[in-house]
Amino acid sequence: MANQELLKIYKETFQKVSLKVESKDKGVMYEALKILLNANKYDLDLLVSQFGIKESSCFDEDQEIANRILNDVKQIVYVERLPLGDLNLSSIATKLSNQINQSKEKKMELIIIAACLMAGIFTCLRYLEKEESSKLPPGRSSLCLAVPSSAIYKLVKDPHLERNEIEKLIDSATEFKCVKESEEVSVEIDPNEKISSDSQLKFYVRIDLENGGNIIGKETQYGMKRELPLNVKGTIRELGFLKDVSILRKFNRV
Repeated sequence: MANQELLKIYKETFQKVSLKVESKDKGVMYEALKILLNANKYDLDLLVSQFGIKESSCFDEDQEIANRILNDVKQIVYVERLPLGDLNLSSIATKLSNQINQSKEKKMELIIIAACLMAGIFTCLRYLEKEESSKLPPGRSSLCLAVPSSAIYKLVKDPHLERNEIEKLIDSATEFKCVKESEEVSVEIDPNEKISSDSQLKFYVRIDLENGGNIIGKETQYGMKRELPLNVKGTIRELGFLKDVSILRKFNRV
């Protein structure tokens, strides 16, 4: 009975997703995940980076990734003997992976069911990130960002920032680092350099967060934004033209 319910869910999902991706020659897996994750860019970026999925991937590349995912399912369920009741996922995965040399329609089916599995895997990734971040007590932290002049031209030194303003700066950053408020980050800046709305000169901004302790050590834009409390308050501690960009080698790069 459980197998029939699983099959029903999959068939309905396949029918709806395949209609939206069947005309694509590239990025089928990427587009399927985008649909399944409801086009959340940060969620999508987190997942595709784990599996090497690209928007420009050709059909054969997507098929290779899908086959690898299904083989991993067989490894976990069949070889590792994972107790999943009467859900015979190993049998399903075997049948689908054997279709690798079949028609384009069958290959599309292989890619979409792998995308369904990866959407589930994403839930696990989010859970693990949440568990890891919960080990850090909320407290004071600093967000160090390298951003273009155009992203900060309205800012003056030491203004208070609301959550939406901090998120916009995170989105604009090319490099970033999340540290404790007490940690020194040695950068050489010129605070007197003119900030222009149409300039791409790289500026450094350090923002102290009163209750942003959970962002410390985060290595993705998604991770930073997800851990920002709804009531987070920020104060700009340093702001200036970045005179020596070599320091950015120690930062996380977008």
